[in-house]
Amino acid sequence: ALLQVPSAAARRAIERFRSEVCEELNVEELSFAEDGAELVRYTLRPNLPKLGKKLGKRVKLIQDALAALSVEKVKQIAQSVLSEQSVTLATAEGPIELLADEILLSAQSAEGLAARTEEGLVVGITTEITPELRDRGIARELVRAIGELRKKAGCKVSDRVVIGYHTSDETAAAAIVSLGESIQRETLSQLQPARLPSSDAQSVCELDDSTIELTLQR
Repeated sequence: ALLQVPSAAARRAIERFRSEVCEELNVEELSFAEDGAELVRYTLRPNLPKLGKKLGKRVKLIQDALAALSVEKVKQIAQSVLSEQSVTLATAEGPIELLADEILLSAQSAEGLAARTEEGLVVGITTEITPELRDRGIARELVRAIGELRKKAGCKVSDRVVIGYHTSDETAAAAIVSLGESIQRETLSQLQPARLPSSDAQSVCELDDSTIELTLQR
């Protein structure tokens, strides 16, 4: 995840709780975008139904002024609109004050990102899922599912268990083998790639396109 923040105070707050933010968002890494990086590109248009009544033919002044704005000025006005603050726009006939709802704002994420902005904070999530990230995602889902299965079986926090797993998804199976040690360490379990003949509890871990059958033996 990439961040752009409106103030030094916001940056300090995020840095203080960086690990918690990563955990809650399920992101591998959180970093601050370099100055000038464009995570979101804004487009500004006059709200014609509102401004037409207010300005009549003079609404053309607003259209021309918005079209002539620099990228940086567009960002500044966009942040004001998002904060529901009025904007003073320089036009060919002098400054005109506009209310936030008199400007229509649209935002396009930079290529390779899904981005959102609110109150001056811009968050961009990379949309490329590498094989490594995919495997870690599968492992994370499996850890969560095993944790739920332990609760279902009435295990104590310190109990060590045997977990049998079965899946027809080769990608999921390979991810479990690759990250098996960390999965076992986090779940206090011993993984076996088969359905256990006798078990104390069983469940299914749902992935996007496949499932992993789980059995637990205390």
